Amino acid sequence: MNRVNASTGYSPFQLCFGQSPHTILPLLPEFVISMSAELDARSLIQQLKSYVHNAQDNLLAAKVQQAANTNAYRGPEPKFLVNDQVLLATKHCRRDYMQRGNECVAK
Repeated sequence: MNRVNASTGYSPFQLCFGQSPHTILPLLPEFVISMSAELDARSLIQQLKSYVHNAQDNLLAAKVQQAANTNAYRGPEPKFLVNDQVLLATKHCRRDYMQRGNECVAK
């Protein structure tokens, strides 16, 4: 729960509550008294929004990196033209007809 996710860069606890559970809260009472509840709530909401936006950016960057890594080892895509003859794997087609409930099976 407190482990930082490699894709987001944040722990789930930090995204939900705005701070890491290891963060020591301020112990001085004047700090707590000086901030009003409304300002404290607004700053917490802004901080959470910032964390969420950063996590979304990190996830998008991870997605792009994963796609680049996957495509690096992929061969060229085959080019099919109209009227080309191709072989299709139809092993699953028999079960598709059976699951429809038509009481018939294509063979």
